[in-house]
Amino acid sequence: MVTSLLVEFQVKSELCPLVRLTEAFKEVEVEYIEMASVSDHEFLEVFEVRGPQVKEFREAVTSTEGIHKVQVIEEAPERLVCQGIIGCRCIRSLLAQQGWIPLRVRASKGLERVALGVQDLEEARDLVNFVKSNYSGFELLRITSRGALGISSKQDLRAYSLTAKQEEVLQRALFAGYFDPYRKKTAKEIARSMGIDRSTFSRHLRTALRRVLSELLD
Repeated sequence: MVTSLLVEFQVKSELCPLVRLTEAFKEVEVEYIEMASVSDHEFLEVFEVRGPQVKEFREAVTSTEGIHKVQVIEEAPERLVCQGIIGCRCIRSLLAQQGWIPLRVRASKGLERVALGVQDLEEARDLVNFVKSNYSGFELLRITSRGALGISSKQDLRAYSLTAKQEEVLQRALFAGYFDPYRKKTAKEIARSMGIDRSTFSRHLRTALRRVLSELLD
């Protein structure tokens, strides 16, 4: 029996104002980095915007209904990292309520592309049925048998050109159960055990995951 699968799918997310903006600005891609619940239907989102239309996208974000208190955290040519309060039903929160923690969520051209890990084909079917019942335009892109994140040993990590600290953070997160459906350790707890602050841990983990997943999924 397959014990670990990577599932990737895309949906039409008409309720999220950020996703709707990517339909208007087709040369922009948004990647969600962090999320915290503010209320039942509002979330503090940290998101990265990439593409040649980032300046126009930034201006549109500040005047879009459902997006509040937008701040730019990092800025570079064709790249922005922002945070803001997003008022909508969020696919990540919806999945998390069912015990599924997405590894990566990207939005472009009005669609959300989600990657997450499941244990076996039965759980993959449950995931697909759940998402299809809540979102339109569902398309299953791929199911890959690669172990946890496609990584079975430290030797495997060397193929992804990670720094020593990124390798350490990713290994600690994996072994501490950070990616388990019911998260065993929080980022703050793992960071404390490594003697670093939470923001440093999260930054290294995001970078490591982006590199690994871009190799696995692109």
